Amino acid sequence: MRLKVSYKTPEALLSEFTRSVGRGGVTIESKKWLPVGTRFVFELHAVGVAESVEILGEVLKLTQTDTKRYLLDIRYDAPHDR
Repeated sequence: MRLKVSYKTPEALLSEFTRSVGRGGVTIESKKWLPVGTRFVFELHAVGVAESVEILGEVLKLTQTDTKRYLLDIRYDAPHDR
């Protein structure tokens, strides 16, 4: 599975990468239910940057919200290049 995320500026991508990926995980809200253990690739893009950043992730926990959405606790694998 591949999840594409776009940022308006390279600085926004770098900020998110440092804040979330640097900690090893993040919680995101999703409309889709994904089973625990689902592995996927985050593909991060930014306007003005030719190459995307790809990060492997795995769903560790899933919690349904009151608004019929899901909170996914994601663990990132360390990228091979930085």
